[in-house]
Amino acid sequence: MEDLSLADRLVLARRWARLSQTEAAARAGISRKRLIGYEAGRPVPSDVLMRLGDLYEVSVEWLVKGTVLVPRIDSGDSPTARKISSALGRTPAGTFGLPRAAALP
Repeated sequence: MEDLSLADRLVLARRWARLSQTEAAARAGISRKRLIGYEAGRPVPSDVLMRLGDLYEVSVEWLVKGTVLVPRIDSGDSPTARKISSALGRTPAGTFGLPRAAALP
């Protein structure tokens, strides 16, 4: 599961957040057609990527690189991050050998 693409991680995060494509697109301020494109592998603008990370409660770094799964610090422990971490066989932020303060915003 470590070799997921950005598109794969977008789909996974959306599903774990329990959002349909229609709901996620509306909340992110984009069209459903654009979201479908991003989930199919089209390039994602950085501002959209940040909105989707916020919406799905995962870090942009995880979406882009798949290396670190860190919930936003100000959202507390993210249920979405816990579910994805569990699916990847990892634990949520603060237990990757990094102090919680090192988590990405």
